[in-house]
Amino acid sequence: MSLSKSESRGLVAGTSNSGFNLGTNAINPKQNAVKEIAELGINTEKPKHPQFAVKSVREGTFKGWPEYVIQTPHDMAEAGFFYSGKDDNVFCFYCGQGLHSWEPEDVPWEEHAKWSPGCVFLHNVKGREFIEWVKHKQTHPELKISNQFSCQTTFAGISCFPHNSPAVQSLELNGYKREEIEKAVTVWNKMKGNTDFSASDILQVIFELEEGNIKYEDYIPHPQPQPSGSVIDVDDYKSQLRQENQTLKAALYCKICKQEQVCVAFLPCGHVTTCESCAPAVKYCTSCNKFVKGTIRTYLA
Repeated sequence: MSLSKSESRGLVAGTSNSGFNLGTNAINPKQNAVKEIAELGINTEKPKHPQFAVKSVREGTFKGWPEYVIQTPHDMAEAGFFYSGKDDNVFCFYCGQGLHSWEPEDVPWEEHAKWSPGCVFLHNVKGREFIEWVKHKQTHPELKISNQFSCQTTFAGISCFPHNSPAVQSLELNGYKREEIEKAVTVWNKMKGNTDFSASDILQVIFELEEGNIKYEDYIPHPQPQPSGSVIDVDDYKSQLRQENQTLKAALYCKICKQEQVCVAFLPCGHVTTCESCAPAVKYCTSCNKFVKGTIRTYLA
């Protein structure tokens, strides 16, 4: 039976010409038990291809990636895919799902959610709401990809803030205040001239603002007057603040990639030392060296 392009998007995992042992998706006899544990947010499923668990390794497989495919190796690797070395065939390192025949309008994360909504890596990184949104979009194709912006008049003119941006929501879920996020977004927009940003981009600006490396007032037409207060040693205060921020960074950032925030607890030890992207590559806890039997996504209060 011949398949249409849309029907043939999902590849069956096998052995590619590049020599990757892609394996097959076998039925787990403990599927029900795993499902019950998964409902609690605990993951005990291991990646199908752990050798590609690190994003930089996945990105390195895209040598010879077809130039006619507009999806970049960076975006593909970020969405969990590595390149098979043949045509435009890619596979998820975690669930083993394969995709091909990429269209210009295809978004790697959305295609991942469309064809493998149960992928643990997808759930950990993008969350259940994103997957449900992709499902809803499939039944409502008129929906367009866009961040929803609310605009208001401020002393600096018309200000638009992407309240529903995944990056903004992620920072808020991790305990950052709306005010400091708005300031960081304003600085980012002025610096880069666009509204396309990730949570790590805005987080870096927040740290730069706190450390005094950049000033919010330099990126708005009319800075707000500073309230008067008691006299303090500004240099000592800045030095103390800088030291506190360095300590905070060391505690918050992934011990492997050192770029994303830690958000995955290893079980049974409970240590939180890596981000959701690097966690699948860890067999032994980076803090206590105990064997990792499972993981659970954590959030800052």
